Amino acid sequence: MKRISLVFVLAIFLFGCNDENNISTTPSSPNQEQEPEQDSGNDSADKEKQEDEEQALSESPAEVIKRELEQSYLRHAPNLDRDSSLTGTDNNGNGVRDDIDVIINDITSDTPIKEALVQVATSYQKELTVDWGVLSDEEAKSMQRTLFSDMSKASQCLGETLGAGFSGPSRILKALTYNTKNRSLHFIKSNSIADGMAFTVGGFEDACE
Repeated sequence: MKRISLVFVLAIFLFGCNDENNISTTPSSPNQEQEPEQDSGNDSADKEKQEDEEQALSESPAEVIKRELEQSYLRHAPNLDRDSSLTGTDNNGNGVRDDIDVIINDITSDTPIKEALVQVATSYQKELTVDWGVLSDEEAKSMQRTLFSDMSKASQCLGETLGAGFSGPSRILKALTYNTKNRSLHFIKSNSIADGMAFTVGGFEDACE
């Protein structure tokens, strides 16, 4: 097992774009009359569908999930929980904020992948339930070890489910969890307590719950 110091970085880039402008110029004969190309609505839809399928084939499983989470976020961004509370609303009691649940459930992946994503989101959400101000130094460090163990287990599960690149989807869920000033400040407080501590990473026999 590897031992590391826990250093979390609150930085997430949810969106990226790659623009390509391909201009092709083909000279025509002076006597040749060119007819304008006609593109029906159905042809455009078919072309977009084909491009999406080709993109999916060229992506790794983790890249597909990252893209789907980004797209789901865009669809549900107006309803993202941004209230002043730390934990937000969790009506179904699964340990994940309801708005993040909606984003996860809206992707097209199968159940094991969604369950792994929920496990990761739950591990982040647990940190927001801790009142660091009422804990002694020893209690706070003990809680940090428990939280890190849960996060490590969830990360191992996601890694086993998605393979290389699983940290991309994990970072998106982390950014969604700490999406307000109050939540970010709580994370910073937690990070300051964990600074200098050593943690055991991985090694779980049954990482996925």
